[in-house]
Amino acid sequence: REMLSVQTSETQLDFRVQALTEKVSEQTARLEQLQQVKLELDTQHKEFEQRRNQTFNKLEGERQMQLDIMKDVENFQENHNILAKNVAEKQEELTKFKDSLNEVASRLYGLENLQNGFEGFEEGVKQVMLWQRSKAEVHADGSVSQGPLAMRPVAEVVEVPEKFEMAMEAALGSRLQLLVSSSGEAALNAIDYLKSGNQGRSSFLARDWQGASEGGDLVAIKSQPGVEAALSEVVQIPEEQRALVAPFFESVVVVDSIRSALALRPGFPNRTFVTFEGDTLSADGVLTGGTAGSGDSGLLKRRREIKELSQQREEWAGKLALAKMSLEKLEARFKQVGEEL
Repeated sequence: REMLSVQTSETQLDFRVQALTEKVSEQTARLEQLQQVKLELDTQHKEFEQRRNQTFNKLEGERQMQLDIMKDVENFQENHNILAKNVAEKQEELTKFKDSLNEVASRLYGLENLQNGFEGFEEGVKQVMLWQRSKAEVHADGSVSQGPLAMRPVAEVVEVPEKFEMAMEAALGSRLQLLVSSSGEAALNAIDYLKSGNQGRSSFLARDWQGASEGGDLVAIKSQPGVEAALSEVVQIPEEQRALVAPFFESVVVVDSIRSALALRPGFPNRTFVTFEGDTLSADGVLTGGTAGSGDSGLLKRRREIKELSQQREEWAGKLALAKMSLEKLEARFKQVGEEL
């Protein structure tokens, strides 16, 4: 009985051992499977870690790029704002240049119209000049030939500094409207024209009638108190008309006041004295003074202003052209920076 009981226990233990052995086999297989899974997971972990590091590095790079772009944006925005301000300033400058040019051109146009119409001249002088213009020959190249007449008033031949203009107009008076002719025959033809059409009177100078001029006591009088200048030394005359026109100025002396003129007259009775204000003491003792008329009507002043305004017009036109070029460059740069921004 004991043996049977032991055999029975042994059989049970054998079954148990067999069951445990099978279980051990199953667990061993399961362990091998899990180890394989672990290996795969370790591999995936390494791959994911590598990808995470790559993504992190890329993210850091993107963040740095974002910071750089923001910095660039700030720089472009600042540059864009500066250019916008420069464009506005240049446009304002351009407008000022246009206004200045238009103002000068308008003033010049008005004066040139007066000059072209010979306004301010006596009727006879005006008619002769218009008659001369009608006979002018226009060549194919655009040049104009005046032919044998070629007359010009003394006022359009001579030039003096601005401060001597009133003195010269007072000293010469109507002689500023004398017509300087290329020849005596041309002057006679002009007189015939005036008579034929009842066009008024005019006076002429021609080389044919040239006489000798006198230097006189110029050196002595220049050293006298109150003497500002000898008019002959400040007036500018073209060489071809100098011999005809220069004698008008040789006896004229510019002084600081009419009282200086009266003091100088006993020692220089053949001189005509004139002040900057236009007061005159003529060689024949006639004293003329008072308030002068409107300076705008002065022939010498008008000619000078036309010359000055012509120069100013060229200067403003040059400035305007440069400003336009500068504005175009600024606008192109402004557009480019805007696109880059």
